[in-house]
Amino acid sequence: DTLTKSNEVFESFKKEMEKMTKTIKDLNKENNFLKSKCEKSDVTLIELIDERAKLKKQLEKTKNQKEKLESLCRSLQAGRKQQGSFDGINNTANEDSLTRDQSTGK
Repeated sequence: DTLTKSNEVFESFKKEMEKMTKTIKDLNKENNFLKSKCEKSDVTLIELIDERAKLKKQLEKTKNQKEKLESLCRSLQAGRKQQGSFDGINNTANEDSLTRDQSTGK
């Protein structure tokens, strides 16, 4: 009777060990999968951080170019306005001299 109980306990223990071994194998597989996934995520994150830094630099460069172009446009517009003022003064002076020449008969 004691031998039978001992065998039953041993069989029960053996089954429990097999079950635990299988569980451990499954957990190890899952752990390895998660480690691999984590490593890939780390690599992707590093790549994204690098890309973000490059895009920030590009954005800053583009902003600077935009500001320079806007400044140049303002300068050109101011120059055209000023040129227009000079042309207006010259045209008025030319018209006055033409009117005088016509009235004097020249």
